[in-house]
Amino acid sequence: MKTEVAILAALALGAYSAQADTFSGAINNDFQTGGNWALGSVPDTANGATATINGGQDVTYNPGGDFYVGNGGTLEISNGSWTQINSGAWIQLRGGTILVDGGTFNQGTASSNPFNLGGSIGNAFTITSGVANFSYNVNINPGLTFSIQGGTVNSLTHEFDFNNNTLFMSGGTLNTTLITGINSGGAGIFTLSGGVINLSNPFGIYAGGPTEPVNFTVGSTAVINFNGGTSLSTVQNMVEVGVIEYNGTIDSTLSDFNITESGGTVSVQLYTVPEPSVLAVIATGAAGLLMFRRRRG
Repeated sequence: MKTEVAILAALALGAYSAQADTFSGAINNDFQTGGNWALGSVPDTANGATATINGGQDVTYNPGGDFYVGNGGTLEISNGSWTQINSGAWIQLRGGTILVDGGTFNQGTASSNPFNLGGSIGNAFTITSGVANFSYNVNINPGLTFSIQGGTVNSLTHEFDFNNNTLFMSGGTLNTTLITGINSGGAGIFTLSGGVINLSNPFGIYAGGPTEPVNFTVGSTAVINFNGGTSLSTVQNMVEVGVIEYNGTIDSTLSDFNITESGGTVSVQLYTVPEPSVLAVIATGAAGLLMFRRRRG
């Protein structure tokens, strides 16, 4: 009987810790105050709970230690903001998800709040709309899916290091100093199918060649703007050696990429290829013109 009670108690505790809750702000804007949550206690995001901010509040998290999202837990910001204040603590994903779908995520207001994404599989940071601001190192380690689908990501004082992992971008804007896949000796891939990247550091992209590339997919509409004084020839060399690739291959002849310079900014994008329907119209018109000429002849 005691064993059954213990099991039921453990199950009840697990169900409680894993439930979803919404920030109400009934007392103030402090994330760690239980009375600010609809269910009366702080969601245990480290152990599977979902914490949702959707009421427009500017929620603050004052580190009493690292902020963990793990074991299937989620922090979702759809309306309002979540800001880590003060310094000295990390934001860590350990099998959890941070989703920004309309609100604002602020890594920290101080200069020593690392964002450590990795350590186990199933981690995800996704932004579909809204803003994500990173004020310190962003370490995209093994086990993480980092996806920019829309909105704006700002990392203006430190670099994006996608060590040993894949960063996906299909839309939105990434403003950062430097993109690197080699700082920790890894082999990361930044896959681009859309969106705009603005780089402010003269190096722009620091990678070891085709093992850590920025890879444009087939049909990608993405654009990379080098705004930090990077020369046209330097960017061309990035393409020639495979730091920037097309569909997993090195474009050593610069035949796939349209690289231009204007007002001190060097931009890289794929040459536009007409849609199949447009090509069909062109082909039909050409055939008709040829037939017309033959008839006249």
